[in-house]
Amino acid sequence: MNTELKSGSLAGATAVARNRVVDERLLSISAVAIETGLSKETLRKWEDRYGFPQPERRAAGRRLYPLWQVAQLFEIKRRLDAGARPAEVVPDLWRKAGSPPEDVAPAPRAPRAPIVTEAVALLQDGDHEALRALLDREHAATGMRSFLIETVATLCRGVGEAWHDGDLRVHQEHLFSEVLGRMLDESTPRVSAGTGAPRVLLTTVPGELHTLGLRMVRALFADLGAYCIYLGPQIPLAEIPEAAALHRTSIVGLSFSHYFPRRQFVPVVQELRATLPPETALWLGGGGARRARRLGGGMRVFDSLHDAGVALETLRAGTAK
Repeated sequence: MNTELKSGSLAGATAVARNRVVDERLLSISAVAIETGLSKETLRKWEDRYGFPQPERRAAGRRLYPLWQVAQLFEIKRRLDAGARPAEVVPDLWRKAGSPPEDVAPAPRAPRAPIVTEAVALLQDGDHEALRALLDREHAATGMRSFLIETVATLCRGVGEAWHDGDLRVHQEHLFSEVLGRMLDESTPRVSAGTGAPRVLLTTVPGELHTLGLRMVRALFADLGAYCIYLGPQIPLAEIPEAAALHRTSIVGLSFSHYFPRRQFVPVVQELRATLPPETALWLGGGGARRARRLGGGMRVFDSLHDAGVALETLRAGTAK
């Protein structure tokens, strides 16, 4: 599940907990490990040492985890990335949350936007063609910039909440990301290498698998006239400056999800900054990048896609003068 769609908060855990977990809301240990970034060994060790998580057991001892526990695991992972120790976090959250209450009504949630309701229904039906048609229609009606900053943001948030509420399964949430990503890839304007400016290299560092945010950036920047070289995820750190030089880019753009280890973020970007030419800017975005407070010169962290677009427009305007 794409980290862009997860809140990873205890509030999210509690909201899911208030609905009794049923069979179709269970994840295998492999799925939990992939989604949370916590290894199977770690999950088993915590179960033995702290009594949490508490998976259901099926045939041959197969572990199945309720979504409300998975939501707690996201919060635990977030705190560990912030520097906490498992012995401090795991027992504390487990004592506070306990087991899912059966007699408490779910907390009220604001009504879903109509487009989210429509998208969730299509995902539940497995109708990926109709979902693509919905995205194409919205894109045609608003243009790329508004589509990305307003419509896609609303959809990503809404689909993530639907997953937390148990209204969508993991495979349905993944389908949404795949359909949206493919739609963006096919709808991104073609910009000539000779006329597009600035030249922007987009990738992620090793350990960061999520690329939906980068594909959104590429679509927006191309719409604004930039020439983007998109390398996909996990380019070795030592090769990023090499690629930037080969493609003569003036900006290197990296995306970090919430689940990229917090303690690795600053060392990684500082190492990359030191190996890039001074004239090459390093632009950083995503939930993982927004955690940074102090970075050296030549690096910028953007809180939103809108802010990154404004920065690119300002740069283009200054270059044109």
